[in-house]
Amino acid sequence: MLLKNDGLLPLDRQKIKRIAVIGGNADSVPMLVGNYNGTPTHPSTILKGIHQLLDGTRGRDGARIQIIAVTNMPFALPNRAAPVTDFSAAIAAAKSADVVIYAGGLDATLEREEKKGLAMQGFSGGDRTAIELPQPPDDLLRALHATGKPVVFVNCSGSAIAMPWAKKTCRQFCRRGIPASPAGGPSRKFCSGSRTRAANCP
Repeated sequence: MLLKNDGLLPLDRQKIKRIAVIGGNADSVPMLVGNYNGTPTHPSTILKGIHQLLDGTRGRDGARIQIIAVTNMPFALPNRAAPVTDFSAAIAAAKSADVVIYAGGLDATLEREEKKGLAMQGFSGGDRTAIELPQPPDDLLRALHATGKPVVFVNCSGSAIAMPWAKKTCRQFCRRGIPASPAGGPSRKFCSGSRTRAANCP
């Protein structure tokens, strides 16, 4: 669901040389399938969809568009753990790119039925103890925004998340629920303009 767009989407390939695809949900199969699921035979992640859209295409100055990915990012931290402060790989990728696609939010390892022993900040045994976006993805989103590069924020979650800062500040804002289906195709269509830019469910 495309909730906000200041005109960046669909992407104008003639203005792009490099895209950074960042976040724990960018290349995540658990985000695709949720909890009540079989095993997909051809999972299509957000990152795969971006590759399908742009691999081999030429952008600004006739150069082939490069896609760089940083996907090993935490969704939440164990209780009493120190905050994550090192986003250097993600920030370096963002600074080197013309556009950033940030796939954050939560995944089914946290949004799930009761799991004994699950004790993470904002979660307890499968229950949510806080409605806000957890610290790691929220801080990363703010750090990406601070680079000054255009950021498309794709929030992936099966439950409601309070994100007042993101709602106010992000200029491109999408919500991607637990799709139980390929995410790469809809993401590709949003970026290319082959799907409506209005705030409608895909």
